[in-house]
Amino acid sequence: MKILLVDAQTLPRQALVRVMAEDAPGAGVLQAETLDRALAYMAEHSDIELVILDIVLPDAMQLGALEALRWSHADVPVIVLSDRDDPATARAVMDGGARGFISKRSPLRVLAAAVHLVLAGGGSITPPGALRVPKTPSDGADPHEPSASRAATSASHERMIGLASGSAMC
Repeated sequence: MKILLVDAQTLPRQALVRVMAEDAPGAGVLQAETLDRALAYMAEHSDIELVILDIVLPDAMQLGALEALRWSHADVPVIVLSDRDDPATARAVMDGGARGFISKRSPLRVLAAAVHLVLAGGGSITPPGALRVPKTPSDGADPHEPSASRAATSASHERMIGLASGSAMC
C-alpha cells in the first residue's frame, strides 16, 4: 500500500509519516510539499491508494489542489487534513470530491482511523457538525432540521472512532 502525504509544512508531514509507520507497517509513504510534486508522484506511482492533502499549498489556491488531484486521478481517494476546519470549508471539500475531511486539531488516532475506513471502502468522513452550514431559505430546507447526510456523517464518525479504539469493524 502506498499513501501520498501532501502538506507544505515539514513538521506535520513528519508526524503523519510516524503515525502511518506505527499504524500501517509496511505502507509506503511518499511526501510532497507542493501540488506539482504531488502530481508528479501520482504520475510516477500508479499504485498510490490514498492521498492525504492539506489544501493550503504554495502552488495551489484554496481548493485547486483537490480539484487537480480529483481531475487527474479520480479513482484515488483523498482525505483532506486542514487547519481551516470551518463548516463552509468542510462542505466545499466534501462537495469537491474528498472522501474525508479531518481538522489538524483532531487527535492523530482519528486520522489513522479515517485512513483505515477509507481504504476499506468506507464512506465519507467528516467531524460531527462540520457540514452544518445553514442552507439558504431559497432551497426550501429548514437549517434546524437534521438531514440524512448529517446522520450519515455522524454514523461514519462513530465508526471511525470505534475503529480508532479497536471496538468496531467496517
